[in-house]
Amino acid sequence: MLKLNIRHQLPQIGLRIQHSRVDQAHDNQATIRGHTEQAQSRKWITQPRIDIHSYQSRHAYSHSTMDDFTKEHGQQGISDVQAANSAHAQEAWSMINNAAKSGNYVVNRAEQQRQADIMQQRYLVAAAIPDPTTTLEERSELIGDIRVADAQLDIDVPPAPTIEITTGSVETYLQNKGFLRQWTTKDRFDIYA
Repeated sequence: MLKLNIRHQLPQIGLRIQHSRVDQAHDNQATIRGHTEQAQSRKWITQPRIDIHSYQSRHAYSHSTMDDFTKEHGQQGISDVQAANSAHAQEAWSMINNAAKSGNYVVNRAEQQRQADIMQQRYLVAAAIPDPTTTLEERSELIGDIRVADAQLDIDVPPAPTIEITTGSVETYLQNKGFLRQWTTKDRFDIYA
């Protein structure tokens, strides 16, 4: 009796797979460019001008100008010179008339003058000293201007990160074609074929 032998092998599909991979990925940093100016004050203060008139005070202490001194003491000096000339003239005539007389006229006259000088009253006058007058001629002023601070910043932000990807792939191929064989044998199965 004939036996039908069948041997077969299914076809095999092969796959070549390359996985996707990220080669490079990083955030792009924002860049900042800017310009800054500090505030600056260009202001200053002018000096005041003050006029101090202290002549009244100095004049009270006898520190007078030559004009005032001659106005005040010029007439007195002239009268003092006239009085001194008159006194000297009288004394001279007194000496002429009395020096030759008996007694010590010159010594007595000198003693009388000395006693008169000792007995003479001295007076101290206390008077208020006037204050100096102070006049502000020019006031101090604050002049100039101020430079305001300025800061400018430009920030550039990239829209997206930098990413480089190698895409994966899948390739299919027929690894084995497969087959189907059939044959017949007599009275037995051929298991080795």
